[in-house]
Order: sequence, then C-alpha cells, then structure tokens
Amino acid sequence: MTFTRTPFTPPPYAEMQQRNALMEGTTEGMYATSVANMQRLVDLRISAITYASDGLAITGLEVLPTLADGEKIPLMIYCRGGSGDYGMLSSGQVTALMAPFATRMRAGVLASNYRGNGGSEGCEEFGGADVHDVLNLLALGKQQPWWDGKNIFMLGWSRGGMMTYLALKHGAVVNAAAVGAGVADLADGASFRPEMEEKVYKRYIPEFATRREEAMRERSAVCWPEALTAPLLIMHGDADDKVPVGQARALAQQLKALDKAVRYVEYAGGNHGLKQHWKQWVDETVAWFETYRI
Repeated sequence: MTFTRTPFTPPPYAEMQQRNALMEGTTEGMYATSVANMQRLVDLRISAITYASDGLAITGLEVLPTLADGEKIPLMIYCRGGSGDYGMLSSGQVTALMAPFATRMRAGVLASNYRGNGGSEGCEEFGGADVHDVLNLLALGKQQPWWDGKNIFMLGWSRGGMMTYLALKHGAVVNAAAVGAGVADLADGASFRPEMEEKVYKRYIPEFATRREEAMRERSAVCWPEALTAPLLIMHGDADDKVPVGQARALAQQLKALDKAVRYVEYAGGNHGLKQHWKQWVDETVAWFETYRI
C-alpha cells in the first residue's frame, strides 16, 4: 500500500478558518500559539502522510521520536474527533494527543483525517466506510521499519471514540485501547444535541433518511458491547456538553457485566476535551497502555 511522508507544516489560520477546521472560539493568536507550541517540541519528527485506503488517497499525520539505528518501538493509532474538516488533524492535536505518547512511551503515532476530510479523497461517512481508513492505516503501521512487531495501541477522542469502537468491532487487533469523551450512543447524542442529527448524521451518514435507527445502531457501541474484545480504558468528564457522560457510564457498565477488561475513569467538572485534566488523563492512558505492553 502507498505511504508517503513530508514534513508537517500547519495550514495558515485563514485557511483553517475558511475550512471550518478550528474549534469554537479559536482566535488567530490562539492558533499561532498552538503552532509555536508544536514547533517547540524536541526530539520528534512530525510528518504529513498520505496513504491508500479503498483506492482513495487519505491524509494524516505521523509523530515519531528520534530513533537510534535499528531501534524498534510500539505503534499507536490516534483517532481524531469532529466531522468534515472540523476537527481535522492540527498542531494542537499533535501537541496534546500525539506527542505525549511518542515521547513518554517512545511510540510511533499515526493518525488519519478520514476520507473526504483534511484534503483526503472520497466522502465523509461518520462511522461508515471511513472505518476502513483506520484499519488500513493500522495495517500500514505494521509495515513500518520502526514497529517492534508486538505492541499496538489505539486512542480515540469524541468521534474518534466511535471510530475506535468500530475499528475493534471490525477486527482491529491491539494490545489495549483508550477512549476519551467518546461517542457510544448516537441516538442519545441526537436527543442531547438535536443539531447533531441535522448537521452531522443527515449530512454525512449514507442513506440516513431511510435507515435512521439502523444506521445509528451500527455506529453505537452500546448496541454491541460484546464486540469490544481489547482491554479498554474509558475516560469522560461529568461536565461534558458535547457527548453526555451517561454514554460512557452505560458502556462501561455493559463491559463490566460481560467480564471484559475495562477501566472507567470519570473526571469531576471535566469538559469535552478534559483540558483541565490533561496531565491526569495522559498519565492514566500511558499507565493503561504500559500495563499491556509486551
């Protein structure tokens, strides 16, 4: 499969704004600070990648620690949140969600923008065929000369939580996975935020108008918890105003009832990004992954 890499240069603020790729309230100054923070990261190689998935050219990122000759390291797949270009891979995600694992675990971290987003070919499906973009990236990661041949981890955030659950459902084999503020119940999400159905589900999910309930069940891990076979860390804030904490609680309870390897951590006052709890959730995730490292 095709895999190319070039040095990652964050797009200008105006382009990110035009593409509706910025989080709400991100000013030009805030974006400049985010880019500067990424550029200050040391001993890391940050690359824009393009790879093949179902005949489509898909964009993404690779973050690698500086490797000694012949050094082999774990592979980690990061699944981004958002829909469309909103939430596309950015300097902020490199700094907060990818680099900590490349540095602390000395892992090679790969992430996809998914089809139809971030310059990728194809059409967004929000948990449909775009799951292949995660699975194909995982397969490519296993072909990289730096992979140690035995350790694979997956981290998903928000929509990326749904993508992580779906990847596991569709056969991704990993040592362990972690999900933060993950989407686990689309019907609950539509009830909590009706605009999600109008602006995301109807817009991106194929045949949603004629397959509404079925399409939501297919994308909701609470409808098939038995399919989640990897050890799973679920993290959520009880003040999340994007994805209700009840989704995480319900899935964790289901997995415990099935005697699955699961750990649930809830952060008091935590928002959707768990920004005030960044160190805690990173520590928690590193510890979880290290527990299952071979």
